[in-house]
Order: sequence, then structure tokens, then C-alpha cells
Amino acid sequence: MADLRRESRTPRVVAAAAIAVSAVYAAWLLAGVTLGAPAWLGPVVLVLAAVAGGLLLRGRWVRVGSGLGAAALRRTPTLGAAEIVARGAGALDTPFEARDDVVASDRLSVATPALVRKILPGLERARGGAPDLLAVQYAAVASVFSYPNGDEVLPIGGFTGTGPSPSLDQVRAAIAHGQFHLVLTFPSGDPGIAWIAQHCRPLPDTRPPFQGFSCSPPDASVP
Repeated sequence: MADLRRESRTPRVVAAAAIAVSAVYAAWLLAGVTLGAPAWLGPVVLVLAAVAGGLLLRGRWVRVGSGLGAAALRRTPTLGAAEIVARGAGALDTPFEARDDVVASDRLSVATPALVRKILPGLERARGGAPDLLAVQYAAVASVFSYPNGDEVLPIGGFTGTGPSPSLDQVRAAIAHGQFHLVLTFPSGDPGIAWIAQHCRPLPDTRPPFQGFSCSPPDASVP
């Protein structure tokens, strides 16, 4: 009989523990909601979870306890979804992300494209008839410049900016054949970008942390 009671109690103990852990995690998430969750919501979630866990452990009103646990844990994902809709978040945003991540995502997907649209006429004039509008570091940056008009933009380096695509020889060959003239990068150890920093003319109006360069075919003569 003792073994049977122990076996029947195990699922309830596991359920109570799962509710408790989930409630603590939910309260922690609610404290960091970008829009600011109501101050009372986190404590309410914890109280409901505590009552639910107590009912499950005592073996009384198990269905009521399960219902209270579900009610407590549903509040958090519901608020997270509402937050995404309320602030008009985009595809790169997630619920409960840190405020710094929200700002960075907005800069990349909203503010930066708006700025790029303003400077595109100047870039087109400085393009000098090259097939590519410019070369940049990271494919993500290239997409921001390429999206408005569908211009070809050459990404140098991989996701971390240190990948071998394109190689140094390919970068030099592209410059030598006039594939692009303008370059916008960050300081990097990538061989192609390091070579550009040494051999191309710096653009003084580029704002840090970006570095701007103007490259012409004589800068990279290829045997």
C-alpha cells in the first residue's frame, strides 16, 4: 500500500515542482518586460502557483490545483504576446528581450534603413559607375544597403567579420577591376579589410565606429 501511495503521489510532486519553477521564471521575466508589467502581476503569479502546488501536494482538489497552476502560468506568455503587438515589434524581436536588445534591433531594422535611404543619393554619386554600390563588413549590413533599391553590395567577412569569404586576393581583384569603390567597415582583423585600411583612401566624414574608404583600381593592381 505504501508503494502505491508513493507512486500515486509522484506525478503530483513533479507537477507541483514544475509549476513552482515555471512561476519563479515567469515572475523574473515579468520584471523585465520592456513596456513594464503591472507591479502586482509577478506576486499574483507566485501566489497562484504556491496555492496550486499546495493543493497538488496535499492531494486535495487536484483539479482545482491544476487549474490554478495553468492560470498562473498562462499570464506570462499572454502578456509577452501582447507586448510584441503593442510596440509594433518586428520579425527580429522576441518577448521579454532586454531593453538594450530592443534598441539595437530597432536601430538595425528601422532607424538604420531610414538613414540609408537618406544617404543613398550621395552613395550613388560616389559610386563612380561601379557595378556594386559599395563593400561592407557583414552580410547583415550589406542587406540594409541593398534592400531599398536592390543594389549589389559586397559583404566582406562572415558573421563575425573574420570569415575567408571573399579572400584577400578576391578583394584585391574586385578593386582592381573596379567592382566597387566605396567601403564601409568596422575595425577588424579580416585580411581583406586590413588591406583596404592600409591601401585605400580614408573618408574623413565617416562616423565611428564605422570606417569609410574610397578604393580605385590602381590601389590593387593584380599581376
